[in-house]
Amino acid sequence: MASADFAKSQQERKKSNKEVKHNATMGENYSMLLLLIFGKVNELRQKMSNMEQAMEEKQSEMNLQMQQMRNEMELQVQRQLEAFMKQINPSDNPPTVCGH
Repeated sequence: MASADFAKSQQERKKSNKEVKHNATMGENYSMLLLLIFGKVNELRQKMSNMEQAMEEKQSEMNLQMQQMRNEMELQVQRQLEAFMKQINPSDNPPTVCGH
């Protein structure tokens, strides 16, 4: 009877050891899974940061182009106004009011 109890005790100990090993393996798996998830999260954060930076650079570039276009249009309007004024008064004399 003592040997039966001993055998049963050994089986329970083996079963307990297997559970401990299984739990340790599961813990390692969860740890690895968490590391993968955190790695992916950091990777996505970096991608988003890069995209935001690229968008900001593109926005700055577009703002600069818009300012250049505005400057060119203002210059064009100024030249057209000067050309129109020369057509009205080609002699560069100030216009006089008729009858005075």
